[in-house]
Amino acid sequence: FFQFQFQFFQLFFFQLFFFQFFFSLLFSLCKKKIHFLMSFEAVRVPGPHTPIYKDECVLTFKTSEDEDGLFVCMKTFFGFSRACVEAFYAKTMNDVFLRIKTTKVKKEKKEENEEEENIKKQPTRMAIGVEGGFQVDEEEFELVHSYAVVTLPGMTEFDLESNDLPDNVKSSAQAIISFESSNFQNETAAWEEERKVSKFANELLQLDEGVKIKPGDYKCEDCDLTDNLWLNLTDGRIFCGRRYFDGTGGNNHAVDHFDKTNYPLAVKLGTITPDGADVYSYAEDDMVLDPNLADHLAHFGIDILQQKKTTMTMAEMEIEANKNLKFEFDAITEAGKKLVPAFGPNRTGLRNLGNSCYMNSVLQVLFSLEEMQSVYGTSAIDEYLVRDVQDPAQDLNIQIHKVGYGLTSGDYSKAPSNPSEDSDEEAVDDRIGIRPRMFKHVVGKGHPLFSHGGQQDAYEFWSYFMTKLEQNSKSCNVADVTKLFAFNLERLTRCNASNKVRLSEYSEMGLSINVHLELAVNKDEVAEQQKEDIKIKQIGDETQKDTKERVKPIIPFMDLLEVMFQPAETSDWYSSAIKAKTTCTNTVGFKTFPKYLVCTVNRFYLSDNWTAQKHDIFVDVPDELDLRHLLSNGKKEGDEDLPEDQEEASNETPQLNEEMVSSLAGMGFALEGCKKAVYNNPNSLEAAMEWVMQHMGDPDFSAPFVVPGSKSATDGASFPPESVSMITAMGFTSEQATFALKQTSGSVERAADWIFSHMSDLDSLMAAQTVESQKKEADLPTGTGRYRLKAFISHLGQSAQTGHYVCHIKHGDDWVIFNDRKVAISQEPPKSFAYIYLFESIP
Repeated sequence: FFQFQFQFFQLFFFQLFFFQFFFSLLFSLCKKKIHFLMSFEAVRVPGPHTPIYKDECVLTFKTSEDEDGLFVCMKTFFGFSRACVEAFYAKTMNDVFLRIKTTKVKKEKKEENEEEENIKKQPTRMAIGVEGGFQVDEEEFELVHSYAVVTLPGMTEFDLESNDLPDNVKSSAQAIISFESSNFQNETAAWEEERKVSKFANELLQLDEGVKIKPGDYKCEDCDLTDNLWLNLTDGRIFCGRRYFDGTGGNNHAVDHFDKTNYPLAVKLGTITPDGADVYSYAEDDMVLDPNLADHLAHFGIDILQQKKTTMTMAEMEIEANKNLKFEFDAITEAGKKLVPAFGPNRTGLRNLGNSCYMNSVLQVLFSLEEMQSVYGTSAIDEYLVRDVQDPAQDLNIQIHKVGYGLTSGDYSKAPSNPSEDSDEEAVDDRIGIRPRMFKHVVGKGHPLFSHGGQQDAYEFWSYFMTKLEQNSKSCNVADVTKLFAFNLERLTRCNASNKVRLSEYSEMGLSINVHLELAVNKDEVAEQQKEDIKIKQIGDETQKDTKERVKPIIPFMDLLEVMFQPAETSDWYSSAIKAKTTCTNTVGFKTFPKYLVCTVNRFYLSDNWTAQKHDIFVDVPDELDLRHLLSNGKKEGDEDLPEDQEEASNETPQLNEEMVSSLAGMGFALEGCKKAVYNNPNSLEAAMEWVMQHMGDPDFSAPFVVPGSKSATDGASFPPESVSMITAMGFTSEQATFALKQTSGSVERAADWIFSHMSDLDSLMAAQTVESQKKEADLPTGTGRYRLKAFISHLGQSAQTGHYVCHIKHGDDWVIFNDRKVAISQEPPKSFAYIYLFESIP
C-alpha cells in the first residue's frame, strides 16, 4: 500500500512539474510572440519622399560593407553600425531593423591594347567622369546585397520570406531595399561644362546689308590677326577675340565692336561643323548654344553642312590650357615622386563627393588643430547620447563630431596588414578614407553655393563654416573655436587738412593679400620670357613652350604683407574738423594677434576686360614670420581728436546705386566693400570696379560700410546705419538695436524677432554683456606676433570655382599631403603655389 502510494505521488509531482514547465514555456513563447507583434506593429512603411539612410551609419562612417552590416531602423529609417544600434535602442526603444550586408565582387576587366587605351583616355570635352572628358577611377567591383529583419534585444534574425513577419514589415523592408541610394548607385565625380541656350537666339536681329562671307583667308577688320576670329551674327563683321592676361590671344576687337553696337552673338570661325560651333554671347558674357545657328549662318551665305573644323574650339583650348598647367599640377600634387602612404590618427583621407575637394581641404586643416579636436573630435555616438537630438543625420553638431572623430581617430585609416598582398594602389585606396556626405548636406543646406555639387572657392567655404561654428557654439554651449582666428586691427585716420585724427578698432578673421607683380625679384627674367612667348606666337610654333619650364614672377610673401600695412590716402573723404570733404591718410596696424593667422593670396583677379584670370606666380613663403613690427602705434603725443559732427552725422544718409552694388557683389567681391566702392564712385561702374581692385586688399575692405563722418562712423558701431535704424523705428534705442544685431550676426529680420522675444530681460542681458565685454580681450586666445607655417591649401586650375584643391599639413617633423582620400608623407611641400596659408603662433 505504501509502495503504491509513493509511486502515485511520484507520478503526480512529475506530471505537475511537466505541466508547470509546459505552461511556463508556452507563456514565454506567447510573451515573446506578443513582444514581436507589438514591435512589428510600430514598423512604418516609408513613402516615396521619406529620407532613408542606408548608405552609412548616421553616427559613424561604417557602411553595409562592414562585417556586421548596417542596421536601418524600420521606424525612423536611420542607419546604424553594430556599435551604434544598441545605443540607439537604449535611447529610443526602437527595436526592429533591416540589416543590410554588402559584399564586393570584382568585375572582369576587358582587355584593350595600350594604344587603344591611351586614345580612350585623351579628353575631347570639358568634362569629368563622362565619355570624352577627363576620366576618374573606374569602379572595378559590383555590389551584392543580402537582407534580414533583426529585432533587439538579442539580435533575433528573420528571413524576409519568414511567415513570422507581418505584411507591414515585409512592405517596409521592400520599400527600403527599393529606395535608390546615392551610395548604391554608381557614385562618380562627374562634371561637364554646361552651355545654355542664348536668350537672343530665337529673335536675333540680322541686318540685311548684302554681306556674304566667302571661304578664304580671314583676318580681323581692325588689325592683321588671322586666328582667334569671331563672326558677329548680326552684321557679319569679323573681329579678333580677347587679349589674355599674359599678352597672348587677340586684341579685344570683337569685344570693342559689341561695346559700340550691342550686337550680342558671335561665332568662332574655324569651329563650324554640321554638329554646331562655338557661339559666344557678349551680352550674357558666356559661351552659349544657338539652336538656330544654321539659319543665322545661312543669312551670310554659309552652309553649315559644308563646313569643316580648322581651328581649336574653346573647350579644346581650355583642355590645352589645363595641360599647359602640368608643371603646377605636378608640383602641387607632387606627381612623379615616390610618396609613402600615411595611415593612423590624423592621417585619414576624405573621399571626393564630386567637386568637394574645397571642403575636404578646409576640414583637414581645421581638424589638424588641437583645439578643434578637443571640441569636435570626440565620438558622435557619445554626443548623441547626451543631447536631445531627434534627427542625427540633420544635426550639424552631430555631423561635425562624426567627421572630426572620423579624421582624428585613425579608425578609417588602417595600414594594410600584408603590403605584399595589396600592391595594387587602387585596392589599398578602396579601404581608406571617409565620405562626408551627411556633413556636406547639412552644412550647405539652404546656401546658394554650398548646397549644390559644383566646385567652390575654398576660402569662401572657410569663412562660411566659421559662421556655422560660431552659431553652433552658442546653440550647443561649447567653446567657440572661431576665436582662435580672430584678431583686432587698429586704424588711425588722419585728416590731411586739419591734421586731426580718429582711432578706431575692428575685428578680422584673416588677411586677404593682393598680388603686386611689381614686387617680383626676377622682373628681368620674366620680361625675357614674355618676349620669347610673343616670338613663338609670331612664328606659330606653340610646341616650343613645352621644351622647358616657364619663368614665373617670384614675389616675397613678406613684401606683399608689408604693402597692406603701408599708409594709404583716401580722397573725397568727409572731415568733421573742416565740415567738408578732403583727403585723409589711413594707417592700419595689429591691435592683437590671433592664435592662428589665416592669410589668403589673391591669385584670382579680373583682367581689364573683366574676364577671370589667375596670377601664374611663385610666392616665396618663409617657414616663420615675425609681425611684431606691424603692431599699431596708436596716436602720437599731441595728436588732437577729430570732433564729432552731430548735425552732419544725423543728416547724412547713404544713397547708393543698388544695381551697381549688386553688379560688383555678383562678381564675388564682399558686399560691404562693394558699397564703399559705389559710395566713392557713384556715377561709374567702371570707376567703382577700379576702386575695388585697388582696395580689395585693405584689411577693412569687408568691414561694415558706414558713411564717412556719420555718427555710425564716429561711435565705432559695427553695423550699417540702415540696419540699426530699421530696429530703432520699432521703438527701441540705438544701443538696444545694436545689441540685438550682435546676437544675430547682423541679420535685421532675426534681430527683430530676438529683441521682441527678450523684451522682459533685455536690460539685464545688456548689463551682463557689458561685463562680458570687459573680459573679452583677456579671454580671447592671442598670439605673440611670431608665427610658424602650419598648413596651406593649394589650388590647381584657372579659376577658384573650377579645378582642384589639395592641402599640406605639418604633423610633427613631417609635412603630409592630403589629396582627397590619398594621404602621404610629402617630399617637397609646394609652399609657393598655395592659395590659403595657416600660421601658428610661436610661444
